[in-house]
Amino acid sequence: MSQPAMSRRSVGPIAVQLGLITPEQLQAAQAAQARAPGRSLDQTLVDQRLLTPDQVRSIQHEMNKSAAPAAPSRVSVQGKPGLKGSEAHPSGPSHGTRRKVVATAPTSRKTWVLAGVMGLIPVLGLVGYLALGTKKAPEPPVEVVKKPVLPPGPTKDQKKDVAPPTGTKAGEPKVEDLRIRVTLRKLVGHSDVATRWNAAADKINSMRDPEQYKPVLSDLVALVELSKGTEHAEDVRDGFGEVRDAIKKRGEQVFGYISDESSRLSSAGKFGDAIKSWEWFPGNLDIAGTYQAKIQALQKKALDEARTYYVKLKTDVETLIKTEKLDEAHLLLERGLEIGIDEFVNDAQTRMVDLTLMRDGALKKAEEERLAQFEREKEASKEVAKAAALYQSQFMDFVSRRNFEGAKAFLAKQRAGASAEVVQALGSMEKVLDEIGAGFDLVAKNLSDQGGKTVSLAFLENGQQKNRSFMLKAVRDGKIVYLVENRELTVPLSDLHSSEIAKQAAAGPKEDKDFLDGLARFLDGGFDEAHVLLTSAGARAQGLVAFVEKSTVFLERNAPVMKERAARHVKDKEWERAIQEFTKLTSIASERKEALRGRARAYYQLNNFMGTVTDIESLFEMDDFSEPTIDLLNQAFKRSALIDKAIRMYEKANARVPKNASILANLVALYMQIHDFQKAKDTLGRAKDLQGGGQQLSQLVHLVTVALEPAFPGKTFKAQFGRYDVETNVSQEYATKMARFMDKVYQSYIKVFPYKKNETLRFHLKLFSSEGEFFSYYKRSTGADPQGPYGKILAYYMSLTKELVGWNADGIEETLQHEGLHQYFDYFISDCPIWFNEGYASFFETSTADEVKFNPGRHNTAKWLYVQNQLPSMKEIFMMSGDVFRAKGALHYGSSWSVVYWFVKSGRKQVLDRYFEALMEGKDQQQAFDAIFGAGKENIDELDAKWRKAIRTDNYDE
Repeated sequence: MSQPAMSRRSVGPIAVQLGLITPEQLQAAQAAQARAPGRSLDQTLVDQRLLTPDQVRSIQHEMNKSAAPAAPSRVSVQGKPGLKGSEAHPSGPSHGTRRKVVATAPTSRKTWVLAGVMGLIPVLGLVGYLALGTKKAPEPPVEVVKKPVLPPGPTKDQKKDVAPPTGTKAGEPKVEDLRIRVTLRKLVGHSDVATRWNAAADKINSMRDPEQYKPVLSDLVALVELSKGTEHAEDVRDGFGEVRDAIKKRGEQVFGYISDESSRLSSAGKFGDAIKSWEWFPGNLDIAGTYQAKIQALQKKALDEARTYYVKLKTDVETLIKTEKLDEAHLLLERGLEIGIDEFVNDAQTRMVDLTLMRDGALKKAEEERLAQFEREKEASKEVAKAAALYQSQFMDFVSRRNFEGAKAFLAKQRAGASAEVVQALGSMEKVLDEIGAGFDLVAKNLSDQGGKTVSLAFLENGQQKNRSFMLKAVRDGKIVYLVENRELTVPLSDLHSSEIAKQAAAGPKEDKDFLDGLARFLDGGFDEAHVLLTSAGARAQGLVAFVEKSTVFLERNAPVMKERAARHVKDKEWERAIQEFTKLTSIASERKEALRGRARAYYQLNNFMGTVTDIESLFEMDDFSEPTIDLLNQAFKRSALIDKAIRMYEKANARVPKNASILANLVALYMQIHDFQKAKDTLGRAKDLQGGGQQLSQLVHLVTVALEPAFPGKTFKAQFGRYDVETNVSQEYATKMARFMDKVYQSYIKVFPYKKNETLRFHLKLFSSEGEFFSYYKRSTGADPQGPYGKILAYYMSLTKELVGWNADGIEETLQHEGLHQYFDYFISDCPIWFNEGYASFFETSTADEVKFNPGRHNTAKWLYVQNQLPSMKEIFMMSGDVFRAKGALHYGSSWSVVYWFVKSGRKQVLDRYFEALMEGKDQQQAFDAIFGAGKENIDELDAKWRKAIRTDNYDE
């Protein structure tokens, strides 16, 4: 009976220990293999050209011989547990800084055991090799290798040992090529020729590739001459020929590989990489110098193709710009930046800066026009509201006296020369007359059925109800025809009293009852009851309902009901309906201020920031400068293109109440945000006599003073790309590189947080060339010591000056990905909970929107807390204050990252999204928590248990 096959262990962990691949490359391969379960991890490593097939076979052979232990745990593969950055000590720096690693978290016993096992693997492999070393080596089989990968732009050191590049067209099967290798036979005897030949043969036979043969060629040439006339002449000559042929064939093979790869890169518009790919051609294969000429010709051809490509691209970009298709032009010009040749990249970069400014200008102009239109509509609506209130009173006087003809004439007269908005308001009153007429038509139909009978009807005479009995003959042309002493008399149907209309409603069809009852109440001035009944009557009473809802009397009496209804809509996030209720309330003087506040918040939730800012401007005019109003304004202008508008509003407010410290501080902060530090300084000069706000204003004075001083010693280089403005004293190339890098980071942020953005907002980044220069600026800006006992700061974000600052340190990119998230969050949320801010920032240290990656350092910290029984509960993390977070320094960076990573990786990111939305709505930390985990919502205890299991098992996918 056959035994079940055992699953083959992957060579990946062993390859990491042998230094063939990095832990990060193994992790990436594991992620790729998880997306393609039909392929093994070893196949994935080969497909990604991280290992060659012969390397895989060799490691598997050694594993089988030495019975190597199973692959270690994920933690050990990905790195030893440890802390990093400002998290290195419980009393490390405050939020907004990143430090170098200065300490590691305690490691578990299991980790050391696994490390020991991994250390034994190469030793066991060596033992196996020595055990077989005495056996005669068999003739080497014909080997095959898959085409290795071509990394862009190798270094000189890399060129020595890395396999040449190759390319495979999409859709084609992967073809394996014969490995070219020579095995020279040794000569018998102890002559000088035999001795020297055998030494050369040993060298050749120990070499894996013909590109290594060249240093031995001179020895072989000398031996060909030396062997002439001896018994070894033919063997030496044949052997030398084999070596030369191998070099020639390998040269042709590698030339073909690179030629294919270069063509592929050129087709993709990456001409710089195509030209650089030829640097991978080993000079040892070009014995006669023939390839050098070919390569130079091909490189020149690629350069010419690049020039033609860029000229056409630039022409297309300029055409799009002329037709004001700036977004399309921006996307097309980005392809020019991928060419990879300085001549074209620099030109594209310069044009990209111009295009960015054009886009900003166009967006700003469009937003300003929208704002102007909104304000025009607001002023028009005020005029309409005034006119409607005046006309409504006169119109209702006609209606209550049943003078419908007089009402029609009045409305027709007011139409002459009226604005379109007033005409619209008059049209709504005409609709009321039509619906009243339709109501009387229904009454006429009911009375017509009573023709020939004696009836008693109630009429309105001189404002009083009068009942009359008579013989009803007919209802004709809006008149009641009746007989008195055989004489035919008439009375207008519209003279019927409202009580009579209600009586006819009860006697008529059921479907007409609410409509006629509501009309009766309306004509009698009972707007409250009329509103209830007419609302139930549906579409045929829309005009009457709208008229009632605009009635001042009705609104004042029903203000409590409308406020309750608005609160319910806000609770249910029905923002449009809430706005409708708040709009009604704004016409009531006693309710106007609170209604404007509510409507401004509702506009904000609908991303109608112009509506928000406009309502706050009205509140400012009513001397409402409360902190909630100012906070909402700050949130609204940050998330819109209304910074200039906000500055004008604060300038007016400052002139109106010059001793208000909060207004002055916000105005100065706005000047600093647009980097107009001189205006900020001038404004602060007026703050000497203010009461309150002393500490905040003194801090602003200090920051403005620092900002007006030269930041960089020596020459300053600037670059703009996308949303980022970079200043540095490193070099222009560095400025450009970092601007492009940070814009890519920004693009990742906006994918993870797909909310309304301020597309004219600029992000500022300062990068110093040295640690000393950076420390000096840090001390001047913050007054703090950047070099404390627990590490050195690499970068920080200063919210008041809206700038990200760092220096040209190794690994600064990862730090900027972290700190940049704080800068990005700052214009969404004024006071973001520190766990959420740092947890997501730590997430972006390794992950992007398109590729979620494990962060071993953060995980190991969280796991160490778990093992030590110090890991807080998920609820404690959600509710963690800044003081509690910082009390353990680095450790809560790990637990916060772990919570964020688990929600994202396990497919529960929508929970974090809802929490973020609650914070954007202005909810505090407790309110945002309750919005997600309140009664009847997410069960945090269940989520906590699953999250802890993820930490314990190193598996965040469930």
